[in-house]
Amino acid sequence: MNNVPWDKFCEWKSRCGPVVRVSIMHKDLVLVDDPALLKHVFQSKSQRYCKDVDFSYYPFMCLLGTGLVTAEGKLWRRQRSMVSVHFRVEILDEIVGISMKGAMRLAKKLDGFKGTGKPVALAEEFRHLTLQVIGEAILSMPHEEAD
Repeated sequence: MNNVPWDKFCEWKSRCGPVVRVSIMHKDLVLVDDPALLKHVFQSKSQRYCKDVDFSYYPFMCLLGTGLVTAEGKLWRRQRSMVSVHFRVEILDEIVGISMKGAMRLAKKLDGFKGTGKPVALAEEFRHLTLQVIGEAILSMPHEEAD
């Protein structure tokens, strides 16, 4: 074990089973490692569970914003219905290639900063990359228009 969180979670799972309750920084968390239970939480009975934007998502909110990943209730349903017409199964086949092209564009851009001493706003760069991938995959937009 390297004492990184996911190694510790795996250790607990092997010792305690596929559902583990743990308290971290006075916050109770439930770790689930069972496909049927995950389907129950994320698909079948998702309205019974809330997203933990104040703790788990907090460090990533600057990247995630208040979109589908972090929204709940009426806001989530409204956002989901707006993009649902654009969801299609073929996206799953395309998304890897689109993501790789975007990552290569970002790597090339970051290479331009090498040795300059200039700071790079990585959160902003990853936000742009995310928008580019979503725009191309869902809306068939060229990456230049997704920013």
